[in-house]
Amino acid sequence: MYVDAMDGGEVFFVATDAAGGNQAILGFSSQRVDDEQDGVSVYVRGDVARRGIGTRLLREAEAHAITVGASSIQIQASLSGVDFYKANGFEETGRGDVPLSSGSMPVVFMRKLLAR
Repeated sequence: MYVDAMDGGEVFFVATDAAGGNQAILGFSSQRVDDEQDGVSVYVRGDVARRGIGTRLLREAEAHAITVGASSIQIQASLSGVDFYKANGFEETGRGDVPLSSGSMPVVFMRKLLAR
């Protein structure tokens, strides 16, 4: 799935840790264009949440969006991610549901204007 996304132009940023000699993925972010709108996603492992990893990954994705000419980012935040995105400058623009293979998930549509 991620390889297909990269083949389609989505760019990924990955946070890793090599503690104890084992490489572990702590989280990742991505930047993509959907229907001519720039978007980002951020995912962080639960056991390393609230350590600034998500914010750093978000900044990397935003910086990439700016370099490819984006002036704003549109996202569909899960309900658990709304506070994170608000703390990082996003504002709510609406609410809805997105389809999943197992039904649907409620989301908050959010937007952030990017400074160049």
